[in-house]
Amino acid sequence: MDFRTMLIEARNRQGFTLKKLSEAAGLSASTIHSYERGVTPTIDKADKLLRALGLTMTLGEGKEGS
Repeated sequence: MDFRTMLIEARNRQGFTLKKLSEAAGLSASTIHSYERGVTPTIDKADKLLRALGLTMTLGEGKEGS
């Protein structure tokens, strides 16, 4: 699953609006919206978003499709 899809699904599952997530993550709503459109975030911004959503990041090679 790509970051864009994971972010949209996690935000919807948590019931966060863009504004609520932006406040929790300390990022602008327009920045988050750009990530939901497919722009790749820096690792530190991705980490802020994931923490705000109660998720963690694993770096390294994954086994996509498994």
